[in-house]
Amino acid sequence: MNLPHPFRLETFGEVTSTNDIIQARAADGEPEGLVVTATAQTAGRGRRGRSWSSPAGNLYCSFLLRPRPLKNDHPGTLSLVVALSLAEAIGDPARLKWPNDVLIGGAKVAGILLEMLDDSLTVGMGVNIVHAPGHTPYPVTSLAAEGIDRRCDALLAQFLDCFARNYASWNREGFSVLRDRWLDRAEGIGSTVRLRRGERIHEGRFLALSADGSISIEHEGRIEQYSAGELLWHEIDA
Repeated sequence: MNLPHPFRLETFGEVTSTNDIIQARAADGEPEGLVVTATAQTAGRGRRGRSWSSPAGNLYCSFLLRPRPLKNDHPGTLSLVVALSLAEAIGDPARLKWPNDVLIGGAKVAGILLEMLDDSLTVGMGVNIVHAPGHTPYPVTSLAAEGIDRRCDALLAQFLDCFARNYASWNREGFSVLRDRWLDRAEGIGSTVRLRRGERIHEGRFLALSADGSISIEHEGRIEQYSAGELLWHEIDA
């Protein structure tokens, strides 16, 4: 597989978590660009401490970044860049749920987890290629269920091509240069949404994203910006 600079690939069978491998290598001084994939994970994890179902057949990968963000731009905006790159690699049906879920037809097809340690950033990504987990508190799907025929290695190569370009733009100019493309794929833009922050639920109209990746929500004539939280689409999510 030909990968764009600086990415280099190592493949594994069943592992606990690809993020664990990257973090161990980062602690040993591994340079930016290492990509690790596994056929299955026994302890895959997602955002907010949730487990990530990881049977063989889907794409499980993590990669190592050592970002040098621009002044006033936070490494956290990279989660938006990763999600945008994955959606662009999948193609037109893919939409984005703030901050970094990838959806098709309103159902989650991929999840992204960023874990920062000192100067290293581990980016973990799981894509439902042929399997979608059951008994989830939100709708899920797979590429196969949506009629999209894509091998894990082909999707990974396409993603890394997209991400390399977007990461270079982010390094030069920050997230603001990518914001319009993100919004073009934003699920729920202009609609009423609910945002969970801790124990509180905020409801209002999803207006836009700021240059730092915060979501702008209008409620009763007031516009509030939130840099963290979880958008809720369905009553079952709450």
